[in-house]
Amino acid sequence: KDSQETVEASEEQGGRSEGITLSVAGKLRQLICKCFGTLDDNYVHIEIKTPSGKNGGGE
Repeated sequence: KDSQETVEASEEQGGRSEGITLSVAGKLRQLICKCFGTLDDNYVHIEIKTPSGKNGGGE
């Protein structure tokens, strides 16, 4: 699901993965914090950077 949103947003922004990553990361962080409530910022950051890096570097 996260990858799909990133791809869709990527096309809209013209392939600006950085901008999308921040937007998606913010949403993911809120969602994860809501579900778990106790997650380190570092852990969330890594989780978000993994898929976004694949997308940005692939194309």
